[in-house]
Amino acid sequence: MLWHVYVSIYHFVIMLLGFKQVANSWNVSVKSTFFEHGRSNLWKFLSVWVQVLTQLYYLTHAIIYVRKKNNTRKKSEELNLQLFLNNTYFSLIFPLTMLICFGFWGLFIIDRKIIYPEEMDDYFPFFYCHIYHTIPAVIVFIELLRGYLKTPTYSSTIRPLAIATTVYISILFKTYAEEKKWMYLVFYKLTLLQSIAGHVFFFSIVPMILLQVGIYLNNWVITMRKLMENNDEKTSNGKFLKRIPFLIFEIFK
Repeated sequence: MLWHVYVSIYHFVIMLLGFKQVANSWNVSVKSTFFEHGRSNLWKFLSVWVQVLTQLYYLTHAIIYVRKKNNTRKKSEELNLQLFLNNTYFSLIFPLTMLICFGFWGLFIIDRKIIYPEEMDDYFPFFYCHIYHTIPAVIVFIELLRGYLKTPTYSSTIRPLAIATTVYISILFKTYAEEKKWMYLVFYKLTLLQSIAGHVFFFSIVPMILLQVGIYLNNWVITMRKLMENNDEKTSNGKFLKRIPFLIFEIFK
């Protein structure tokens, strides 16, 4: 859909801005050891992984939209690809994007120094925090509220998520084993055993919980859409989104 084209362009521009900012930072005298380590291991930040994954998700949707307009893709191929994208959304994009948003801002509110100290403002303007930790979550949530996603089975989504989080945690542990440095400042406040448990909880258990939340919310949206259809309401995106606050009361009658 055209929505995916716009979002794909947005993500592409944001990625270029981020890479440009990092490239410019190499010409700056760095006094922050945390920033220096993070810059050298940029690809190990979860937000970078999710940014690339989300871009691929929306770009693929955009390509499907364009090819569908030109009738250059077989219907069976399109359905299989959309099913794959649908499962990818629930298994990876939704839980990991929400993890980044709530995890970052939750720790930021508790103590900024353990997640994004003020010294970082000298290298990355603060609005980048919203670009990479806030806006993606809003976009992903809107994607769900549009009401076109099909709820997958839990088994088909938990496996990709478990594999992805296991690989990511392994990379973080490997980095610490080789460099004796954590990728995230919060873990310096903990003992080694607490840090290991914290990684498993934050990067594995919490995403699985968020996966279930995403599935539940999608069922909620589908239920509301069906209520609208039963009431002979028009289901255009705009009217559907506007009626969400009112339809919640109908669900719990």
